[in-house]
Amino acid sequence: MGHNITNGHVVKVAREAGAKMIIDSDTHAPENLMDEAAARTVARGAGMTDEEVELAINVTPFEAIRSLR
Repeated sequence: MGHNITNGHVVKVAREAGAKMIIDSDTHAPENLMDEAAARTVARGAGMTDEEVELAINVTPFEAIRSLR
């Protein structure tokens, strides 16, 4: 079993805290990187809504990068 078995709990806590979410793979090798379809599958499996998935894939990561400037 992987770390992903707690993803639903993480989503629940993030919602309660009003935290923004990002989907990542915690990869240690290039072949373990997720494509967008896999990221969506992980997010939906964790119980994220369609709107939360869109934000986590297409908005929040870019906001985080911009804030590094």
